[in-house]
Amino acid sequence: MTISISVDELDILSLTEGQEAVITLDALTGQSFSGTVTALDTSGTNSGGNTKFTAEITMERTGDMLVGMNASVLITLATTENVLIIPEAALVEEGNTTYVYTSYDASDETLGDLVEVETGVSDGTNVEICSGLSSGDSYYYSYADSLSYTFVSGISGFWS
Repeated sequence: MTISISVDELDILSLTEGQEAVITLDALTGQSFSGTVTALDTSGTNSGGNTKFTAEITMERTGDMLVGMNASVLITLATTENVLIIPEAALVEEGNTTYVYTSYDASDETLGDLVEVETGVSDGTNVEICSGLSSGDSYYYSYADSLSYTFVSGISGFWS
């Protein structure tokens, strides 16, 4: 089977034919399948200032697969091991500099003490911290959860 996926212009140059892919099908929950990037269309299509390219992923068809099923494709572009990670939501960006909050005042629910960090690879949810925090350091961030705010304290650790 062949799956055509749309790839953002920021990612297309990171793909090469022969890269491995992991495919999941919405209809076949709990299962994943191996595939390979077999073609890259170098002619992009621009829509609203965003250019997309097409990549084809080929995989072996099993008996439960039907043409037209919705698929999700994961192609790993980089891997790192034994690195310090934190949630991407904990990052604060000001200009070209990235920070994290390292203190929280519960009396007035304010975050403080911005510390500059250098980030590495990200999986879209978590991000590698190359410098600025050490394993065991505390960091704080807030996020909107429905209509209430939740303050989260984290202890940075290693992920592998």
